[in-house]
Amino acid sequence: MNEFTVRIPAVTRDELPDTIDHAIVAVKSHHTRSAAELLRTRLSADGYVLSVQNGLTADILIDAVGIEVPEHPPVDFFSLRMDQVFPLSFHNPAPFAIDPATLPPAAQQMGAANRAALITYSGGATMDGDPTLRGRLAAVETPTLVLWGDSDRIVTPEYGRAWADAIPKARFDVLKDTGHMPQVETPDQVLDDVHRHHRGHHDLGRDDRGEPWGRRGRGCHEGHPIPV
Repeated sequence: MNEFTVRIPAVTRDELPDTIDHAIVAVKSHHTRSAAELLRTRLSADGYVLSVQNGLTADILIDAVGIEVPEHPPVDFFSLRMDQVFPLSFHNPAPFAIDPATLPPAAQQMGAANRAALITYSGGATMDGDPTLRGRLAAVETPTLVLWGDSDRIVTPEYGRAWADAIPKARFDVLKDTGHMPQVETPDQVLDDVHRHHRGHHDLGRDDRGEPWGRRGRGCHEGHPIPV
């Protein structure tokens, strides 16, 4: 596989041109509506939008942030040092932890820029969610898979259950020995669940054991759905 880099100009909402032929959207889930409104009157007749966000653009959510769950709020990520982030983000942080001070200057600059970008598209240095989003999820008709690491300490599994409970046709799966970034720490578990979801559980029929999928979700233990 050949690696390549495509440099794309990035703009904030205040810098958007009056007419847009094509755009890539990268915003947090609770800013999806406002981003769509900004583009609606600017997109040319034959224009298009590519979404690369982790918001409500697919039928799978993985350790997502965006709703308000007062009893299980997210950790204030922006107040943490990187050495505090890793233990909260991984079940086993040892293979992934790095000391930013040991990185080359270019890598340190990139890390600082990534953090600044995260603050920008999060709407500020806060983990506050959209107070209206949880209620609006009741209108989602797409069968949705909500995946969550059992060791996620940025946003706990209880927060994830609130996502699944708010979406009428959601299934909630807990990934064993997994933190906030399952796609990095336990990608095989993620792929197993994604393939299972797309093979036939869209209609909330029955799981591998012949049991009906419930709205309140199920857990996942070593790749097998079990009642929780």
